[in-house]
Amino acid sequence: MPWFVLLVPVVLLGGLGFWLYRRVAHTPQLGRRGKVVTAIGIVVLFGASLAAAATTREIANPKAWRPLTWTGYTVMGLLFYVILAVLLVKIVHGVWRLIDRLRHRTPDRAPRLRRLTAAGLVLALLTTSYGLVEAANPSLSQVSFASADVPAAFEGYRIALVTDLHIGPTRGKAYAQQVVDMVNAAKPDLVVLGGDMIDGSVAALADELSPLAQLKATDGVVAVTGNHEFYYDAGDWLTEWKRQGLRVLANDSYVIRRGDASIDVLGINDYSGTPPLEPDLRVAAQTLSAQGVDPLAASRFRLLVAHQPRQALTSNGVTLATYGIDLQVSGHTHAGQMWPFRYAVALQQPVVEGLGIVDGTPVYVSRGVGAWGPPVRVAAPPEVPIIALHRG
Repeated sequence: MPWFVLLVPVVLLGGLGFWLYRRVAHTPQLGRRGKVVTAIGIVVLFGASLAAAATTREIANPKAWRPLTWTGYTVMGLLFYVILAVLLVKIVHGVWRLIDRLRHRTPDRAPRLRRLTAAGLVLALLTTSYGLVEAANPSLSQVSFASADVPAAFEGYRIALVTDLHIGPTRGKAYAQQVVDMVNAAKPDLVVLGGDMIDGSVAALADELSPLAQLKATDGVVAVTGNHEFYYDAGDWLTEWKRQGLRVLANDSYVIRRGDASIDVLGINDYSGTPPLEPDLRVAAQTLSAQGVDPLAASRFRLLVAHQPRQALTSNGVTLATYGIDLQVSGHTHAGQMWPFRYAVALQQPVVEGLGIVDGTPVYVSRGVGAWGPPVRVAAPPEVPIIALHRG
């Protein structure tokens, strides 16, 4: 890699570190000891964050290194909130200075700035600590969805939507088991795995993800890829999921029957998928023909599983309505995971969480049950939605 390519992030991070030092130590006029402690603290924060991010893909045994990567990513989350806190302090202090000028006062502002900075750093630490607790405690969310196409035989049919588990550097087998036990206790009719189950290779994480084979539902478990599966060879993961007994919907479909009534579940690969695993709703719909169902039937209830909400947007003239999709279920967004990222996610995805309408089709987006990067969630608690279908 050319040296100048590395120089850009080094300069940017160095500039950010220097800015933090100025705002936390220099401007508040800390003593020599305070400045040294601040400098060391900034180096530790940046060093631990970069070490975790840089080594994640190189670790062959995530379980052995997880205490270190968990710590590094947690520090990354803390660093983010430290930066936000320092920005907030700057704003508050700026307003305070303006008030002083309007009142024609010239107090020594350094003591006040030291107190504000200390309060901001404490707030960053408390926010990160809260986020750790929130991220470690997933729950079930009860959701109702009504459609005139739901057959009477499927009234109250319950679908568990499990997305964004992210087993890897910060979450392992125990967390996967916790989620599986929670889902099984809900006794759903169908379990849908909506992608981003992992952050690592099959060789590294197959055993860590093995609790998924214990998932129980009347009509089994279906799974689609997320973008993170493509970071670690999606083909290998699809093979592993099939070995675990999961029904993989890689541009495929599954007709679920109750006597003479039935509903259709279609699944497409992630938006980021490349040949031969690119997403293709046309192909998924055409597979219905082999199961005795008209791909273009408009009066059947059809559920589409697609990892990213934006996969509901019209593409190449094809809308979800073309194939009679009544509801798309997705994940990917984490609802921002760490506030205020949700506002950035909204710039890329048409729905951030919950139920929205995209090009005329309802799309339900789960906040996801895991965490990517920092094992921290703030104002975006992890969830497994249980979607109950109703006729209406």
